[in-house]
Amino acid sequence: MSLLWLFLILFVVVDFFFPIPALSEQETKRNRKPRWGWFLLPLGYALPTALLAPLEKIWIFLPIYAIHVCALVVKVKGMKRAQSYGRLILYLLYHLLFGIAAYNLLVITGLDRITGPFVCPFGNPIFSILTEERNLFGVLVFLYACFTGAQLMRLFLDVLYRKVSDYGEKLYPEGEKRTEITNTVMTGTMIGILERALIFLFVISNNLSAIPFILAAKSLARFKQLNDRDFAEYYLIGTLFSVLIALCGGFILRFSF
Repeated sequence: MSLLWLFLILFVVVDFFFPIPALSEQETKRNRKPRWGWFLLPLGYALPTALLAPLEKIWIFLPIYAIHVCALVVKVKGMKRAQSYGRLILYLLYHLLFGIAAYNLLVITGLDRITGPFVCPFGNPIFSILTEERNLFGVLVFLYACFTGAQLMRLFLDVLYRKVSDYGEKLYPEGEKRTEITNTVMTGTMIGILERALIFLFVISNNLSAIPFILAAKSLARFKQLNDRDFAEYYLIGTLFSVLIALCGGFILRFSF
């Protein structure tokens, strides 16, 4: 299953770094459209296939790439038309159906039995360890918790606040509006990713007692804003949902082996 985990890792990374602008009203306003990345996508699928698959089956990256592109087209058109509930469901189906399609394609071609490690011409033992199946699965779960969790949290909040237009701006207390630096650096997204990453690592290392310190440190940055009840409730919902994603990812990996 190593090849499947690698395909899914690439899928998650591309989904996060090259998001569809129609993901939400806030994402639409940012209007991020880095088109050059899609030219590198076939290369991304071709490289692990060439290293793992037999020479006569290297062509398998082409239908995987085609499935990804078709899924993106459906996602773009669907999210532009769907309401908040529809966008959340479509996003979940987008990930689920790609995984199912990739798995079935590998089963049909017999490549699902490949368990790694990579073919390494230099015989580097560290390289071999990093590309073992269980390690690739761990990386995949980690990326889903950190990266996909960020998208899921935004879509979940869009559903919750669906009756409030531009809720992200309105929930900020007076005098605490978003700054140009905040919007450019995407500090909220990065804080959430780091929060889930640390919680994930604490869970798999059986160090749950350290989690409250992360939440306390995060709250310090928003201490003054928490005086506003609407913002405090929004902040609490987002934090708890983020923690839930990280805990689920950590426990899935912890009890998988």
